[in-house]
Amino acid sequence: MASFPSFHAAVAAILWRLRPASRLGSAGVSAWTVALCAACALTRQHYVLDVLAGLAVGGIAVTLVDAARSWFAHTARPTPYTARSPESEPAD
Repeated sequence: MASFPSFHAAVAAILWRLRPASRLGSAGVSAWTVALCAACALTRQHYVLDVLAGLAVGGIAVTLVDAARSWFAHTARPTPYTARSPESEPAD
């Protein structure tokens, strides 16, 4: 049985993007991602194309979220509830 795309691979791509900065942590997450994608294909739960499409879906999701966060950060207007930094306070 196969489903298109592999959401296991999509989640693996998202978690790979959020991997830790340390070498050991990054290597561990990278190895887990490769192992999960290989297991999906080798156990015949998904075709290879399903896994590749899942990786693409995960990569696109991360890209869209990053772009939206960046856009909102640049276009947000301050509100009365917006936290102020000490530098923005008027001097007495």
